[in-house]
Amino acid sequence: MRTPLVLLVGLLLVGGAAADPDDTGWGPDMHHEFPDDYAYRDCTVYVYNDGMSEAERIQSLGYTVTVGYDMSYATISGYDVVFIPLIGPGGLSGYEDDIEQYVAEGGGLWIHQPNGYGWVDYAPPGFEFNVTDIFYCYPYEGNRIVDAGHPTMAGLAASDLVGRFDTVYITDLGSGYGLIADGYPDCATDVHCAAGIYGECGKVFMDLGNLNPGSFWPGSNQYIINIIDWLCTGGFTPADSDTWGTIKEMFK
Repeated sequence: MRTPLVLLVGLLLVGGAAADPDDTGWGPDMHHEFPDDYAYRDCTVYVYNDGMSEAERIQSLGYTVTVGYDMSYATISGYDVVFIPLIGPGGLSGYEDDIEQYVAEGGGLWIHQPNGYGWVDYAPPGFEFNVTDIFYCYPYEGNRIVDAGHPTMAGLAASDLVGRFDTVYITDLGSGYGLIADGYPDCATDVHCAAGIYGECGKVFMDLGNLNPGSFWPGSNQYIINIIDWLCTGGFTPADSDTWGTIKEMFK
């Protein structure tokens, strides 16, 4: 069942009854409260536009976060992970080559709830996907991990996953993706999240959620940590043994 816009807005903005969060920081019927004792994490994240006000949550988990409005290679190449929320097809016209070069050289790209109809065209070749509806198949929180061995799912249960707030059919994923989670049981044809390797060491992850604490189903902290840490590791390092990149690779 596709959910009307009025109900969707209400679900994203209104929390439910209070409940104690578990040890991941997630509570099923409450807004998240995030501890301030996360250790510094050696990963820099560039959040483009921050259309759903998620940067603060990512930063609260120990990452170095920059919010910006420039997707040129010169800008994004300085970061380990680029996080693109709420940007639909055509929304990054002119930056496709910059993004492809960034990922090809080992960058980590997280495409997050495009919220626009059509094929997401700014992803690297093979990592496009088709958003057929900007509303979700109900229930948005009904999801299943189908690739429990993927590093992004380590230690997670289905309840840790962020809710689905766009509709992408599994058959409309680019060939570079492997499906990680779906909308089982009621929305089993729908993607929850998928990921893949581009080139030798670039990484792409896509999902359809909203990590803002005010979202009705914002996922656990560990969900975010797993994804960013996977995107952040194994990327491009310069060949020169005197470079910081090589040193960082040695001690990952």
